[in-house]
Amino acid sequence: MKHVKLFGACLVAVLAVAGIGANTALATSKPKPPKPSLVLLYEGAPAPAGETAYAGLLIDGCVLLTEGTLTSNQKKSDATAFSTPFFSECEEGYAITGKVSSAKLTETGVMSVKAAITLTVPGPCNYKISKYSVTFNPKGTESTIGEGELIAKRKSGKEKSCAADLTGVSFTAVLLNHEQGLYGTETT
Repeated sequence: MKHVKLFGACLVAVLAVAGIGANTALATSKPKPPKPSLVLLYEGAPAPAGETAYAGLLIDGCVLLTEGTLTSNQKKSDATAFSTPFFSECEEGYAITGKVSSAKLTETGVMSVKAAITLTVPGPCNYKISKYSVTFNPKGTESTIGEGELIAKRKSGKEKSCAADLTGVSFTAVLLNHEQGLYGTETT
């Protein structure tokens, strides 16, 4: 009987110490805050992954739109994939061909675009555009637009009249929803 009381007392002591340790661990551990995410909005609601989207590049009197799909939304980085050239038009003397292949937008307001585009400028000189990025407002009603300065590498053209790089050319990048306009954005 003496051993049973001693065992019971030890068991109670062990459980009490374990409880104090568990309560202390619970009291000192703080829940992790949720990871920030970027939400692309269409008509005020989160745009569903899989919907049609359009990536656009406006440069040197030319516009190019490529059709694709919003592949992820409400993530730290939202993504789109593009495959179908949709529209292109240029002022006389210029030409633009190719397509945007993908765009990634971050909650910090950076849109990074990968592309396979050829811009032809008077000369004629052909320049390759394979990537570009812009900043945008990650908390706005019509936000997925940004401006930057492009650096493009010469693809072909007359050696003496074509610069090796096309630098400092202003451009605008856009991400459109259903051809109707810019996505709204918010961060959570």
